[in-house]
Amino acid sequence: MKKFVCIILLGSGILMSCQERKSKPDNNPINKNNLDNEHVVSDLHNAQNTLDWEGTYSGVLPCPDCDGIKTKIVISSDNRYIFEQRYLGKNDSVFFNKGNFSWSDSGTRITLNNFNQAAFMYVVGENSLTQLDPDGKRVTGELSKQYILTKE
Repeated sequence: MKKFVCIILLGSGILMSCQERKSKPDNNPINKNNLDNEHVVSDLHNAQNTLDWEGTYSGVLPCPDCDGIKTKIVISSDNRYIFEQRYLGKNDSVFFNKGNFSWSDSGTRITLNNFNQAAFMYVVGENSLTQLDPDGKRVTGELSKQYILTKE
């Protein structure tokens, strides 16, 4: 008799596990049509909440009429930045700005605020900031790798 009850319970468990489960409603707040064309994982992991992005980034950006633009950006956890640029081979003056930066909705980009001209936008990567063009798109072509600032 015990064997018969065990077989019935086992069979019932197997049948219940084969039933179609109702899917839960999609509570994911990310609208896939509004992403910044950057990598975002559906469980909300992004550069803002998974990378160690706070720190100092530097590099030499391309310059059409000088030897390069030595750039240094310090970003802090309170969403403040310090921005310095020096045009190499042109003069000794340093362009300096500081202020707040804001994150994109997808948490993959930052925009340095408080500039009188076009905004400076960067994709935040693992130990890097990649400068974007004025339209917020990645620079393509031969010089594209020169738009990456690396973390010190």
